[in-house]
Amino acid sequence: MTLALVEVIKNIKSVVYKMLKNMQVYKDTKRNDACPCQSGKIFKKCCMNEYREAKKNAGENGAKLSCFTPIPHLSSAVRKKFTDFYIELMIFANQCENNSDIVTIDSSDDDMQHFVASQREYFYDNKDELIDKFISENEPTVDELEILDAIKDAIFDRFFLVSRDENAAVIMDEKENLYNIKALNSPFNEIFANEKKYIGLKTALIPYKNAYITDGIYNGFEITKELVEYFDKMPYRNPEIKYNKKNEITMMPLVINFCISTRSDTFLEMEEIVLKKIPEMFTRDFIELFKNEYSYREQLIGAFIRSTDLEKDLNTDAKGKEQFSMIVGGTPTSNYEMYGDNNVIPYNIFDKYYQQKPLSKSASHSVYKKIQKNTKNLFAGALDLQSSFYTMLGSLHVDVSKYDELIEFLKSFEKSQEKKLIMQEIDDLFEDLSQAYGFKMDGIFLGLGINLDFINHDITDYREYLKNTEQTLSVFKKYSTLETRK
Repeated sequence: MTLALVEVIKNIKSVVYKMLKNMQVYKDTKRNDACPCQSGKIFKKCCMNEYREAKKNAGENGAKLSCFTPIPHLSSAVRKKFTDFYIELMIFANQCENNSDIVTIDSSDDDMQHFVASQREYFYDNKDELIDKFISENEPTVDELEILDAIKDAIFDRFFLVSRDENAAVIMDEKENLYNIKALNSPFNEIFANEKKYIGLKTALIPYKNAYITDGIYNGFEITKELVEYFDKMPYRNPEIKYNKKNEITMMPLVINFCISTRSDTFLEMEEIVLKKIPEMFTRDFIELFKNEYSYREQLIGAFIRSTDLEKDLNTDAKGKEQFSMIVGGTPTSNYEMYGDNNVIPYNIFDKYYQQKPLSKSASHSVYKKIQKNTKNLFAGALDLQSSFYTMLGSLHVDVSKYDELIEFLKSFEKSQEKKLIMQEIDDLFEDLSQAYGFKMDGIFLGLGINLDFINHDITDYREYLKNTEQTLSVFKKYSTLETRK
């Protein structure tokens, strides 16, 4: 990552420092409660948005992600209308800057482009005043007013071009937000035909016609080798997907934890099944349990993942947490590209972002040693049972204003009635799998959460439960009477 990008991120964190110092006083505040800052206003009309921005920058949810939707097509007439009016605005800006009605521009396209490129710095430094003055001195049409409203929200800054095709491209700002942009006139693969894989650009990003466009002028800057390597690790972003600007939407990770058991002699086969071959129908039915009025979309990866490996690989340092963000954010995007509107993310997509180790090399290698020992004596009774912990990952697309309600909804799954719904799905799944593969497998739902810290929490609670209940004996007894697999 470049020093410039590092400095930008440091600046973002310093902006929210005061909020972070006192974040705990806001932690349990409801939307309509009195704001803890003692302003006299309710929370949602005072500090709520700043508090949530502070939490996001602090990385409390484990992932910094965006929501994506298809880009609408811009007709040639709309593109021409925008370009012509944009030039008119730059001419007006030149007149205001020089306090003269006389503007000298050659009629050639190259000179017109050079004029716009040289004038827009002044325009964007003073855009609010210039737009207000233009409206007061002219009579803009409805279409022109729409363009002016879009330009008021424009961002004139440095961006990184990370993907492009003929009519669309993906650019990233220095805060690592991704935007899809539509081509105005010349196709992107012509403009950047002989350029490098990633390109540094200074341009104007404009939210227009429910899509993002630029003004078509691109001033380049150099990208370091370190930044190229950083971009290479990002999930691929298809140009026909765009950042959703209609609502303030974020993606919340969903972590669902289980314990699964079988005999030592069938454990490795069970692992192959649960890690790679969970039926799509089960995942689809499971998603239905999490459908709610607070999120726009629910998605699950159709595979179980060893919980101990997730904890070790993705919850220990900045690099691991970055990879977790890529998994939760990249898999839904790739899934959309390959399968369209499909909430089940298959294993082949997940495998692009995270490769599971062989059991002998995983954080669960102690289980592997026990299996090697116990398979030598298939009649060892209770010792023949082996259990391991697994996690399903998913994501919920949620409007930031409904964040608290969604959290309360997820908490409901800790209650007995909702737990029974999940346990029934798990029982049905493993009954079907046991019949299909010819050996007994059992799954137990442990709990769920919105970050990887919940994994250790659920495993610890379950181990304490086993120590303090007589149910342990009955579980072992059940397995000790199983017939040896033929």
